Order: sequence, then C-alpha cells, then structure tokens
Amino acid sequence: MTRKRLQKTLAVLGAAAALAGVATGAVLSRGPDATGGLQDGPSAASQPPPASAPTSPAVGGKGDGIEVHGRWTIEVRSAEGALVSRSTFENELTASGRRQLAFILGGRAVGQWAIRLFGRGIQPCARDTGRDTACVVTEADTAVRRDRASTFPTLRVTNPEPDVLMLEGTATAENSTVVERVRTSLGACSGDTRPADCDGLPQEDFTDKRLSPTVDWHAGQQLQVTVEFSFS
Repeated sequence: MTRKRLQKTLAVLGAAAALAGVATGAVLSRGPDATGGLQDGPSAASQPPPASAPTSPAVGGKGDGIEVHGRWTIEVRSAEGALVSRSTFENELTASGRRQLAFILGGRAVGQWAIRLFGRGIQPCARDTGRDTACVVTEADTAVRRDRASTFPTLRVTNPEPDVLMLEGTATAENSTVVERVRTSLGACSGDTRPADCDGLPQEDFTDKRLSPTVDWHAGQQLQVTVEFSFS
C-alpha cells in the first residue's frame, strides 16, 4: 500500500482513538486468549470519558468509550506447510503507541512497521554474528533491515476495510524455543518530512504483549503472524 494511504488510515484510526481518550489512557478490550480465558488490559472503567467528546457504547453494551483492538493470530507451520498450532489474543497499546497516535494527528509522516517475536531464554533467530536474538518481520522497503539473518522482509500492510489496518508476515525459526512476547513497532518523522521520504527511524513500540500460554516454535518451522488494528 502507498504511504499516503497508510497515513490516511492511521489518521482515521488515530482520530477514533483520540475521541476515546487514548491520548491519556488506552481503553482496551478484554479479549479471549488461546485458552478461552480473559486477558486484562488497562481497565476501561478507570478511565473517565473526555468532557468535550461523547462516548460510544463499548462491545457488549457497557458503554465507556471506543475500544482499541489489536487482535493477533499466530500460526506455526511445519517446513512442509502443515499447521502445527494456532493462537489468537489481543495486545496492549503502549505509552509510546499513544504518543505516536498524537504525533500522527499532529501531521507527522509515518515510517515503516515491524513485528518483533521474542523467545523465553533462547531467542528464535540469530544475528549475522551468530548470537541469538529476536526475529524481526519488516516491510520489504524498510530501513530497519540491519541484520539480515534475523530480519524477514515479508510484512504486508493493507486496509481490508476502510477502518481496519492489517499487518501480515512470516518468519522462520533458527532455534527451538517458545514465543513469550510480541511487539509491533512504528516509526514517525518530523512534521515537515514528506511520507515518501520518511524511513521512520528510530522505531518505537506501538503495542506489546506477554503471552500466556506461550507458543512453541521449533527450528525450521515457519511462523505466520497477522495483526488487525480496529476500533469499536
């Protein structure tokens, strides 16, 4: 997708988030984890609605404002392509993510997205030097590609619906481990930078999640990850 279209999409999402008070505290849904339980984010009840903007009913009828959703789907597949496991969960908007939404609403150009996959103890990827590290899934034209052995330029950024932003990509494990933490990152440039000229470095975390249960990921297996950002 073009940077101009991505900028417009993020502005729409950011505007919705601003109406919900995201700039002062994220209002996140409590979604089912891979086991069917509920995962806690910052409490919507603890965030007072902004005085200057009306609130919209939250999903389920308990209105406290618009909910910010970052729904993940992780599929692990064998080297032959067979499905090994599938996990779904919702992540948590970080403090830097709220700040980035404010920057975008202020007219800053958007850089590239990236997804980072962290193991517990042993990391799933290895640097060019051989040292274990997290796997990084990036856009094909990103400036984030600093270490080719641990970076996978497979990330696609699309708008399947006008108010939905979707990230999809794949990575292959070098080492056997369990995935216990995932992050999305986004770069933003100064207000006078054209979108086409924005490489968005350094990147800052946008969303973050520690997984429970963790996801088994063995050497040679491919991990397919999808993140869908939306508001309701």
